[in-house]
Amino acid sequence: MALQVVPTPGKWRTIASASFPGAATVTISDVEASRIAILIEGVSSSAGSSTLRLQFNGDTASNYYKFADTSANTSLVIAQIGTAASTFFMSYIVELADTTAPIKPLLNGGANGSGDSGGMWRNTSKITSITLRSGAGNFDAGTYTILGI
Repeated sequence: MALQVVPTPGKWRTIASASFPGAATVTISDVEASRIAILIEGVSSSAGSSTLRLQFNGDTASNYYKFADTSANTSLVIAQIGTAASTFFMSYIVELADTTAPIKPLLNGGANGSGDSGGMWRNTSKITSITLRSGAGNFDAGTYTILGI
């Protein structure tokens, strides 16, 4: 059963919703929200074993940190994915529009595989684009929905 989102006026609204293409990255531009939720369903990779990674504003520098880890990374791992299209995953980003905050926290939760339990993007820029990236191979199934409030 596919996820269905019913927006409530003044509450969560759909920013983007689509199937993953046969490519290694998906970029959602023109993100206008103060908080977002990323819902992933049935994602799989042509590589067999991969990770679903998250980047903001095209930033590929080492500005991403996992909770309880001081090492910098070039993206946040939000899910482990394989060839079986059965994963459901949700990430929730808090206060992404606050440009005075040097850190944008990310909370993760899901089933059928796991990623980092959460992390942060150390940058004072407002988040205007989100890139979902396969750690290996192309996405070959699944859907994503980006909600904003």
